[in-house]
Amino acid sequence: MFVGWIASGCGGSDPGESQGTGTDGATTADETTAGDTGDTPTTGGAPACGPDDPTSIEGDVMLTPAMIPGMRCVAKISGTLTIQDFPGPSLAGLEALTTVTDSVYIEENPALTSLSGLDGLQQIGGSLWIQSNSGLASLTGLEALTSINDSLVLRDMGSLVGLDSLATVAGDLQIGSDFALTSLTGLGALTAVGGDVNIYQNDLESLAGIEALRTIGGNFEITNNHQLTSLAGLSGLIVVSGQLEIVQNGALPALAGLEALTTIGGHLEIDGETALTSLAGLAGLTSLDQSPPPDEFEGSSISGNPALCQSEAEAFFAKFGLSCEFPACLDNASC
Repeated sequence: MFVGWIASGCGGSDPGESQGTGTDGATTADETTAGDTGDTPTTGGAPACGPDDPTSIEGDVMLTPAMIPGMRCVAKISGTLTIQDFPGPSLAGLEALTTVTDSVYIEENPALTSLSGLDGLQQIGGSLWIQSNSGLASLTGLEALTSINDSLVLRDMGSLVGLDSLATVAGDLQIGSDFALTSLTGLGALTAVGGDVNIYQNDLESLAGIEALRTIGGNFEITNNHQLTSLAGLSGLIVVSGQLEIVQNGALPALAGLEALTTIGGHLEIDGETALTSLAGLAGLTSLDQSPPPDEFEGSSISGNPALCQSEAEAFFAKFGLSCEFPACLDNASC
């Protein structure tokens, strides 16, 4: 079994430096030649994998270019894979990798222009974080990835193309802080998210690209997408088990696209939608949480929508036996 390179840190923080040999016996890339069995490279390519080449790594990996030759036969990392400040343009040499049992962090790699090399990666046992890679134009190279057992966090991405086989995310899905992102194309195979979905601060004009999404196990938040004019793309969504929040998407005129939605397990919040004129897209909704909120400001709310008639908000709540009294319905149009 191959001794892994130990790394500290997690997504959003500095993973730190690889640790040298010490009392824990961990090794760095500079101190290991695992995978070098003396094989002679074949003409025009890398050596063929032999019986002594490592096929798995036990422990966390902070990837450096020097490690890649020793990982050419590695199919499984039993730990976390962190790729940060990587100086190369791609991850070529990791094609054998199919499984990472913990999380994968790809962060702050200005030289990285392609995820080529991760073409064999199928399963991630933890989360996948991809953020702050200024040269990365798409996620091409991740086409084999089918499942993420925790969360998927995507920030500063111009395109999501490359995630075309991803069917399930067991944790949260976050897509945000990306004014270069104009399309969700690339998530066409996604059918279920087990946790929250948060789509925020993007320049998306619609949500086209996630038509296969059927269920969300937590909250669904669509917030501060100021170019959003349509919810097209949500035509397959049936159940949101938590709250549905549509807040401060200033160009959104209607909720068309949500016609298949039948169930909201939590509260509904539609606030600060200055262009919204109709709730007709929610006509198919048959179940909305009617339990009293913990306090009066945490229940369902349709407020601060100056183009939406107050009478329509009142009629919507009445359908579910809910009151439109303060603060549930506030600052809508007086019509």
